[in-house]
Amino acid sequence: MELDILRHSASHLLAHAVKRLYPDALLAIGPTTKTGFYYDFEFSTPITLADFDKIEQEMTKISKENLKIERFELPRDEAIKLMQEQGQPYKVELINDLAQDEVISFYRQGDFVDLCRGPHINYTAKIKHFKLLSLAGAYWRGNEKNKMLTRIYGTAFATREELDAHINALEEAKRRDHNKLGRELGIFMTEENVGQGLPLFMPKGAKIMQKLIRWVEDEEERRGYVLTRTPFMAKSNLYKISGHWDHYLDGMFVLGKEELDDGLKALRPMTCPFQYMIYKNGVKSYRDLPVRYAETSTLFRNENSGEMHGLIRVRQFTLSDGHIVCTPEQVKDEFKNALELSYYLLDTLGLREDITFRFSKWDPNNTEKYINDPVKWEQTESLMKDILDGLNIDYVEGIGEAAFYGPKLDFQIKNVYGKEDTIITIQIDFSLSERFGMEYTDADGVKKNPYILHRSSIGCYERTLALLIEKYAGAFPTWLAPVQVVAMSLTDRTIPDVENIAQELTKVGISIQKDIRAEKIGYKIREAQINKVPYMLIIGDKDKEAGVVSVRSRKDGDIGQFKLEDFIKKINERAIGVEVLQSLTPRQQVIKIVNDELTSLMGKENTKLEFSKKGITPIMLVGLQGAGKTTTGGKLANLLKEKGISATVLDMYCVKPLDRAAVIKAAKSVKAVITVEEHSPFGGLGSMVSQVVGCECPKKVVNLSLPDTPVITGTGREVFNYYGLNAEGIASKVLELINDVK
Repeated sequence: MELDILRHSASHLLAHAVKRLYPDALLAIGPTTKTGFYYDFEFSTPITLADFDKIEQEMTKISKENLKIERFELPRDEAIKLMQEQGQPYKVELINDLAQDEVISFYRQGDFVDLCRGPHINYTAKIKHFKLLSLAGAYWRGNEKNKMLTRIYGTAFATREELDAHINALEEAKRRDHNKLGRELGIFMTEENVGQGLPLFMPKGAKIMQKLIRWVEDEEERRGYVLTRTPFMAKSNLYKISGHWDHYLDGMFVLGKEELDDGLKALRPMTCPFQYMIYKNGVKSYRDLPVRYAETSTLFRNENSGEMHGLIRVRQFTLSDGHIVCTPEQVKDEFKNALELSYYLLDTLGLREDITFRFSKWDPNNTEKYINDPVKWEQTESLMKDILDGLNIDYVEGIGEAAFYGPKLDFQIKNVYGKEDTIITIQIDFSLSERFGMEYTDADGVKKNPYILHRSSIGCYERTLALLIEKYAGAFPTWLAPVQVVAMSLTDRTIPDVENIAQELTKVGISIQKDIRAEKIGYKIREAQINKVPYMLIIGDKDKEAGVVSVRSRKDGDIGQFKLEDFIKKINERAIGVEVLQSLTPRQQVIKIVNDELTSLMGKENTKLEFSKKGITPIMLVGLQGAGKTTTGGKLANLLKEKGISATVLDMYCVKPLDRAAVIKAAKSVKAVITVEEHSPFGGLGSMVSQVVGCECPKKVVNLSLPDTPVITGTGREVFNYYGLNAEGIASKVLELINDVK
């Protein structure tokens, strides 16, 4: 049974239940989505989430009735008559809009009939595992001039386990949703009187934005970019030269009156025409190129109200904008350099692993959207393809997604709900230098039009911040956290000490907040934890006497007492604040820290690998993300291969999303599968791997995990040894399994 068919049938089950409970409800449409389905209704009395229970109960009742689902067809006039008799005007409108030769089909289950192309499953009893999720408003046919309908979202799966896993994933998504979490943490807010799509950054959010912008601008400058600062608006003439007036006017905010002397003006939706004017100020030769302009630009785009969401899509935003003016011979290297800059920034932020690529091309069948020059489009797209293939970039093609002046490479990323957006883009512009009269004198003395690369190093800061909130669930890396330390007084007698500590930490660039309220220390700690502050310093009378501070970590809890100078050293060694932002190689600093910590934990001495004389020798690689486990594993696999030992490396670095393709590929090549994880056997790696293997390539799966009961107390090593989650235990289970499947 295909999941899409099941979910479409579930949308009809929902409509059937609604008609039983609300007989006067009008039916609109009920399609499937990537993760479920929805149905649009017109209710005479509004419903709420509180009504979902009784609707689900009615759906369950209909499912248990095991009604046969049957398809039938009617001529157009009979179809219209049927829907009119049932009082369904939206269905009548849909029928009237169908082509004259269209087959008009319906599906019946019991006394419920709905207009539908299908297909459907054959009995309602097969729809068992479903859940209604949310309510939303939706204009009929997406037109804001039409009536607002009530949209009920739901999902359905073939098994209870799949449904539960999806619901758990949704709950985690809600927990991480930047639109909710960002407001709770005091990062940003919106205000009706300010306007939709115009977020207000509160002190914490402004601090994060400041850190990101300073870091990016400094890094761009180190890579040869020169800063510009250009106006927020311009006369319409400028946008007419660039082509934005013809191709992008609907997305612009236009100001003024055409009959005035200065004519119409518009808030800028992009920076490129302004930087082109700067380029034209003076004569350029090939020796002056490339010129790399960068600007932290405030831009304005008239987004539709229904498309805006938190910080992901707004009407005023801040872009790490830039344009590289270069010769044709420099295009490839400059494209590569722009790509490497974005890689570096994404690596440092921990976002690169979430990126996919789209090669956005023009649509020759819809030339109105573009500068219509098929020859140049073909040449430029061929050039970009050669560059992308030469850099071994794995991309999909997006026809009709290009900018109006040239193709682009889009860095795509998904939010916690799975919606994909572009975060960064690099574009090759074949047209605008000529339109703006931008020239350089080549080595042969001939004036030529340069190539232009439009690029954004980190994209829209608002969108990037939203993704970071969701990535880290608000617990930002310490260097990026808006408040890095909270200093707490245990008694009134230690308030002066808190004041002195705050001054000392501020001097070295650490963002500190004082908590000298007359509250219990437990309350202060809980509040700091809720606000996801990386470190808490607690100063009591005993700490004061000893000349130390008690330190608590967001992650590890109490980590001991430190002299203030030692704590400052510790926090700086972990790439905090000034050190990261001012370091010539922040990424290398982070790698060094990880390496030092792992060396401290695992030991400094090398130990020779011992191989089992018979059977399999399990080798576990342990380390923080980015420490090089996969690379080391690959090298080790090659080394073992040289010794005649077959080895495969499977990097399962995350569970959500699960790399299904990797699991399937690995499982197909073996007789059995073992998963190992340090928590209960339900809802984790083992469950998800079992589900994938069972569906795609049935093999025996054994899950080694902690029991689903209270575990023994002790250190991590003691607990893992007790339950066999160590090398010896895994090896024993492997040998046992090998014997079982022979």
